[in-house]
Amino acid sequence: MRLRSTARRWVRSVLGRSDLDYAIAPEVHNDGFAELIAEIASRSDVRVAIDVGASSGGGTTEALFEGLRNHDSRALVALEISAPRYENLRDRYGNFPWVFALHESSVGLDSFPDAEEVSSFIRMNGGVSLYGTTESEVLRWLEQDRSYIGRLRLPCNGIVHGLELVGTD
Repeated sequence: MRLRSTARRWVRSVLGRSDLDYAIAPEVHNDGFAELIAEIASRSDVRVAIDVGASSGGGTTEALFEGLRNHDSRALVALEISAPRYENLRDRYGNFPWVFALHESSVGLDSFPDAEEVSSFIRMNGGVSLYGTTESEVLRWLEQDRSYIGRLRLPCNGIVHGLELVGTD
């Protein structure tokens, strides 16, 4: 698995492509975590949910959608920076007026942590335990996100914009 992942990254880098130029399968889907997210979103006191990094909408976005779908007053803001993932997200939820799919970053590039902050956070929290990912991979993701957002000149106020769209301060 690791060799295939490394080979895929190498081919993409040779082609000048980013991991963000591709859709990916959901990581949280039909499992206990997805069920918990849906359960929390279904509570009567939950009216707005924001999903940062919604991808194509089949993971946490789907769980939030399922939890919120029976509310009378509800809104789901789903943010995704990857163009192909956003297109899938928009296609999947475009017929639901209470779902706001945005091709925007949650925050501005100036709010991203720098590499040292990320490394320090990882060290202070006992290392990387995210799917067995290495620190260098997390730092690669950070740089990839920064570069992608800059290259596409994406809006960088997705959370604020999403809350404005749903009429929440």
